[in-house]
Amino acid sequence: MELKEDFESLAKDVQEYLKRSLDNTKLTLVEELSLMIGNALATMIVTMMLFVALLFILAAMVALLSEVVGFVLAMLIAGAVVVILALLVYLLRSRLFIDGIVGHLCRIFIIKKREHE
Repeated sequence: MELKEDFESLAKDVQEYLKRSLDNTKLTLVEELSLMIGNALATMIVTMMLFVALLFILAAMVALLSEVVGFVLAMLIAGAVVVILALLVYLLRSRLFIDGIVGHLCRIFIIKKREHE
């Protein structure tokens, strides 16, 4: 009888362990997703603020240049600056975005794994 009770106790312990392990995995996943979403939102907010700053800088540039070369030519120059910046971002997209995102995600997951060990 004692052997049967030991196996039943062991089965309950295994079930409890699996349940707690699953709960731990869920909590870890939620924590890591929260970090990633928070970082993504912060990045989007900073990016939007940079776009607004660029808009003001371009407006000031057009205002200054329009006195020298005329309004239409100043707008064309501002447009060319935007196109050049867009081309630079496109050409550097791997270095700017993919490498940075992959590196950041690796740091999040590796640091979390080291903390749990």
